[in-house]
Amino acid sequence: MSAIERKVDEFGVTQKRILLFILALVAFFVVEQNTGRIIDATKLNLKFNEIDLREDIPEDTVYHHKNGQRPAVKTTAARGELKEVEPEVHASEEEIEEAQNMCERDLHLEDYNTMPIVFLNSFPGAGNTWSRILIEDVTGIYSGSVYHEAKMVDAGFIGEADEPTSGRTVVVKNHGQHDMEYADGIIYVIRNPYDATIADYKRQVGHSHTGNVDMAVFDKPEWKAFQMQHLKRWYSMTMWFPEYATKGNIPFHLMYYEDMKANVTNEMVKVLDFFDENYNFTTADRDRRVKCLTMMDDNKMHRKSTPIKKELFSDEAIEFIEEKMRFVRKLYEVRGWTPMKTEYSKKNKILDLPSEEELQAFIEGNGHSIWRKIDQRLGYRQKYLDSGLSAKDFLESPDAPDRPNQ
Repeated sequence: MSAIERKVDEFGVTQKRILLFILALVAFFVVEQNTGRIIDATKLNLKFNEIDLREDIPEDTVYHHKNGQRPAVKTTAARGELKEVEPEVHASEEEIEEAQNMCERDLHLEDYNTMPIVFLNSFPGAGNTWSRILIEDVTGIYSGSVYHEAKMVDAGFIGEADEPTSGRTVVVKNHGQHDMEYADGIIYVIRNPYDATIADYKRQVGHSHTGNVDMAVFDKPEWKAFQMQHLKRWYSMTMWFPEYATKGNIPFHLMYYEDMKANVTNEMVKVLDFFDENYNFTTADRDRRVKCLTMMDDNKMHRKSTPIKKELFSDEAIEFIEEKMRFVRKLYEVRGWTPMKTEYSKKNKILDLPSEEELQAFIEGNGHSIWRKIDQRLGYRQKYLDSGLSAKDFLESPDAPDRPNQ
């Protein structure tokens, strides 16, 4: 148990609220110090540092649920040329006041071993942090993470400090395969591979994701290597997690980033239904929370995003991922999963899907390493299930696989 976790656990309800208020103030001053003036068009309270919220908050939509506002940020020329853009607010003062009075987040950690261990998996840049905020909003329970990032705790993600297998958080962020043997459920977030790769590259080179970024960063040789590496990882992960869940008989839910942008309330209702149907878990104040989400979505702010006019991906990278997407789409079709979006393709004419025989040949050939890692992790999972131990106790046993440095 980490020092932060012990501190949080020791506090009573009143003290926890005081601690959260202090953390909110700390986060605010860190943001003010590091990123300059924050546009506070909605008058909502706790603000998140864009760097902490990472790459995956939508660039053309500022979701501003209380404690979940995405700021527009000024920065220095050394970190990229940005222009601060005032968002257009589609909400009256009365609507904002009603939302403030009605839509307190009121988050908490559950008791130990109360919640199923549901991993929120995604490719980097696909919307994981945004999904965490939304799921917290509609359930009232903090989300966790396998990464234990101090900046995320400072930004208000209290569950970040918790042990991923504690059973106290609603979902657990994870971009990798470690700890997946303990999964009671999986929610996998998918985003257009080109958009996700660009978003994560912008994060990794240190630039903000709001406004007009200096496009010269995409002329660097590092970008060519990065795009191929990440597109390979995208298709691997997009096959691995649903297939792992299916072969392991683990409840799972596919959620598309683009669908969340189109109708966030609809997608979060599906998440609530997933918990209800698989774990008999229902949020006590579900109706209020869904209504708040709808109010905020209806009154959300919009910024005019500048479309990228030049092609950032090499011909080699495009041909690679377009061919791999054929097999991803075919796998989703054969397994009966939510269909992969054809809009992800850059081709004027969508490539034909392979036959089932070709898919099987792919699995046994190029996809061999993906399925080998699935079987390896399922082997760890079987040992865990056969032990009859809780995840916490199994982690301390000699049969538990090694954890990477998190």
